[in-house]
Amino acid sequence: MAPTLESYQGSYRGERLFVCGNAPSLGLAYPLLKDEYTFACNYLMYWKALPFLPSFYGITEPLDHKQRWERRDDMSKDIEHRFYLARSKIADGRSGDWTWLPKSTGPLMHSIGMSQRPPFATAGTTPLNIGVQFGHYMGFKNIYILGVELSDNKEHVYEMPDATSDEYPYFQSLYAFNQSRKQQLLDSFNEAKRVIENNDGTLVNCTPVGYLKEHFGFTPIEEVLCK
Repeated sequence: MAPTLESYQGSYRGERLFVCGNAPSLGLAYPLLKDEYTFACNYLMYWKALPFLPSFYGITEPLDHKQRWERRDDMSKDIEHRFYLARSKIADGRSGDWTWLPKSTGPLMHSIGMSQRPPFATAGTTPLNIGVQFGHYMGFKNIYILGVELSDNKEHVYEMPDATSDEYPYFQSLYAFNQSRKQQLLDSFNEAKRVIENNDGTLVNCTPVGYLKEHFGFTPIEEVLCK
């Protein structure tokens, strides 16, 4: 029987976690994290030269994107700890509430609620929505962010020739964020940082380029790993 979401609460208390986005800079940092707890999201499994499987994997998608759910669920089946966060659609087409879904019944079955949801907003990117929030819920004390650039263009930052797959050009097709969206995401990261620090933890950005580095701060991954 699969564990309940509640059973994860505080289960990694005091440990450190590296939450991975999907921006190009992750390609240089991720291979350094083999002996660490890592939480990856969505497109990571399309990385053809993926050095190792992450400790945790999260999928966030609108509930009605059945094909995406099924593909990512299948590609991540060898990862023991997987979490699903779905967004419903309401009548006028706007996004509805986020809902945790159980691994035991698959991502398209009946949803279940958490008795104690992580205590900060979900108006952010997938690494924040599921990686940082659930990392905090599991008790990780120090959480580090990688591969979250919040770029305003779709240009390469790093050339990663072995990173593509036949199905998805990983590290080559990036989201572009306009200024208002970047500010909204920055506000969400700052709120997450405030909550985590109030619980004697830290939230640190290790993404070496982009909007998050410029406005949230930056610590090189090599410096973190030397601690």
